[in-house]
Amino acid sequence: MSVIKFEKPTQQMVDYIAANMRDEDSKEVWASSSKTPIQALTDGWNSSHFVTVVTVNHIPCVMMGLVKRDVLSGHGVPWLLGTTGALKHRRQFLKLSPPVIQQMLDVCPMLYNWVHVENTLSIEWLKWLGFTLCKPEPYGVNGELFHKFFIERR
Repeated sequence: MSVIKFEKPTQQMVDYIAANMRDEDSKEVWASSSKTPIQALTDGWNSSHFVTVVTVNHIPCVMMGLVKRDVLSGHGVPWLLGTTGALKHRRQFLKLSPPVIQQMLDVCPMLYNWVHVENTLSIEWLKWLGFTLCKPEPYGVNGELFHKFFIERR
């Protein structure tokens, strides 16, 4: 049985995830902000209220975080970038995801972000978690199609 842990990020973990990032996540990062995987992960790490790395058998697979966007409204931006290795443990990760989203909703009662239309695995995961996805529209530095997604604390 694989050992899955949520751990405090280290530079070595960030470097590993950046070097092994899923193509869909790399494309999404570039289309939204013209950032490389290492730039996106580092920026996310530095700007997040909450950030964690999911390891499987001590191998970093996913980095996720929450950026508080608006203190007055309580809006926050969740983000997640992963490696191809994360796909091997998809079912276990799905089971562990809802409590993390709930933790984020405890901090920010409304979460939103954008997902590239071609990032189908992320879209499926967001729907499974209960996020609402809007119709695709141009977004990011290249004006590619993205779905805005959101969820509110009940």
